[in-house]
Amino acid sequence: MNGIDISAYQGNVNGRKIRESGIEFAIIRVTDKNNKEDTAFKENYRQCSNAGISVGVYKFSYALSKSAAAAEAEKTLELIRNKKISCGVWLDLEWEKQRQLGSKKLEEIAMTFLDTVQAAGYPCGIYCNTDWYTNVLPKSLKAYPLWLARYPAADNGTPNYSLKPGAGIIWQ
Repeated sequence: MNGIDISAYQGNVNGRKIRESGIEFAIIRVTDKNNKEDTAFKENYRQCSNAGISVGVYKFSYALSKSAAAAEAEKTLELIRNKKISCGVWLDLEWEKQRQLGSKKLEEIAMTFLDTVQAAGYPCGIYCNTDWYTNVLPKSLKAYPLWLARYPAADNGTPNYSLKPGAGIIWQ
């Protein structure tokens, strides 16, 4: 399947045009750095859903504690309540300040988020780049579905299959 991830950085998207281009799923950023709703989230969700594109959401995590992770999870759940989320909720782990916490603390933060979202009935996964996957992500988190980013610096949108990671269910 071909999919995209979108956020306020892309503005409000046209779901019909996305669908016509062959995109079958979209993973939409749900909140920004301040744990406030992404300014394009509602409209991008509406556009994709109305066009028949399967939707998931991602939360770029800035949590440095379990309580901050719980707040991120609760805000995510608040914003997706009563929405069809067929492609899961993805915890985006790649913030440099989290990397500095060490694997045990990172695992506690991630598990707080994931446990909270799963308890509400949503499937979850982890998004990160291959450096994080190899050097930062604790083994316990590798048991979750993984969305791994690995693409060339001069990315033109054409898949370079030599860069496809050996792990993960989604490759960006």
